[in-house]
Amino acid sequence: MASDITNITGGDDLFNRYKMPRIVAKVEGRGNGIKTRIVNCSQVAKALHRPPSYVCKFFGCELGAQTKIEEKSDVYIVNGAHEQQVLMEVLQKFIKMFVLCANCNLPETDLQVDKKGNIKQVCAACGHSELVNMTHKLCTYIQNHPPEGKSTSKKDAKKEKKKKEDGEGGKKSSRSRKKKGEDDAHSKRSSKSNQTSSQESNEEDGGEDGIQSNTVETEVLPPGGLGNANLDELAENAAKSLVISRTESAKQSQDGGGEADENLEWCADTSKEAIKARQAEAAAAAKVLEGLTDSKKKKNVNVPVENDKEVEKDPTSLLREFGANHGIPAIAEKVLELFPSNQNSLLDQTEQVLRSLLTSEDQKGLERRVQRIAGVIRALAASVGHSQIPVDIQWKICHYMEVLCEESSKVPVAVILKVFYDEDLVEEDVILKWYYSENRGVGGKVARNNASMLVEWLENAESESDSSA
Repeated sequence: MASDITNITGGDDLFNRYKMPRIVAKVEGRGNGIKTRIVNCSQVAKALHRPPSYVCKFFGCELGAQTKIEEKSDVYIVNGAHEQQVLMEVLQKFIKMFVLCANCNLPETDLQVDKKGNIKQVCAACGHSELVNMTHKLCTYIQNHPPEGKSTSKKDAKKEKKKKEDGEGGKKSSRSRKKKGEDDAHSKRSSKSNQTSSQESNEEDGGEDGIQSNTVETEVLPPGGLGNANLDELAENAAKSLVISRTESAKQSQDGGGEADENLEWCADTSKEAIKARQAEAAAAAKVLEGLTDSKKKKNVNVPVENDKEVEKDPTSLLREFGANHGIPAIAEKVLELFPSNQNSLLDQTEQVLRSLLTSEDQKGLERRVQRIAGVIRALAASVGHSQIPVDIQWKICHYMEVLCEESSKVPVAVILKVFYDEDLVEEDVILKWYYSENRGVGGKVARNNASMLVEWLENAESESDSSA
């Protein structure tokens, strides 16, 4: 049993506390279907504190082979025949790059993916934090499948920020409602006290005067409201009466000296003219507000027309403009928004993504754009429950190369399919089957001619693996 256990940090130290089991590999199949099953991939990954999919995917990246990962059924397969010693050497490279701390050389590290997609290796032993080698192909897989509980993606950060803001907003709104209630209660109490004091003063002045003061406001305007009254004239009369009252109060203060100032009481003018003027001002203000709301309505009426023009715009063009400035998750959400699943199948959505984001005209940054398309299609497939890309989707991708070549004869089909192949979006068998299928039209012939270098490379790789077996 001792030979089945080895040190994670290497060497032959029997007292090293960091141990892991040796890789147990089993070669299955024959010919083109030969593959290597990693029997104890889960146990090895558990000893390294890494997901087993990372280990299996690293083997595929280093050995240039496709991998099959089924975590639920504990199946981890690397295409081709690979000896156990070769797998152990590759595993040591994985440990050095993604497990051991660069400072203390201990395997007590965790991987963390930050908001920008950078992968950091944080050591629990010495506290050292350092970026891993972001040029390795495995980093793309780790970004798309971050470790559980270690991801701080933008989407998660936005959710946490929104929850925090909602909590603070609820507290603020409850405090504002409480304060508003207190202010309303205070204003009610003050208005009630003012009413009682005015009633008492009216009773002291005499019954007739009191009755007249209470009925003045009801008798100022006719039952039909302002009718044909001139609002400007009423407002002008109110201003004149206000000036006259202020002049008289000033004269009284001059005649009576300081005593008049002390006995001066400020009150609202309750004459018929003043009341009419106030009502006229209120009516005029209402008309102004009504005019403002009408203008706003007119402006708002024009807005849907512009929005309708945007809606009538080709969804493919909208997705192309959106995809130029956004990442994979946002583009996938936009595809589901423009082409919902209840109306479009995954095949339709894939065709729209290819038509919008992969054109024969723009060849700048082609490989990066194809990688982004692969990520979007993978996300769409996952949204409907596919862990692997269906064959009809792979066939659609290969057939779309013919559409591109109908538009331009200089489309680098070999480069595009190679990126899709590296991203595990299109399998080798599908590419070969498409290549040797019947040519349809000029685009099909041009596409196959442009893909001949990739097919030659795939077939040579197969022959090399057969001879080694």
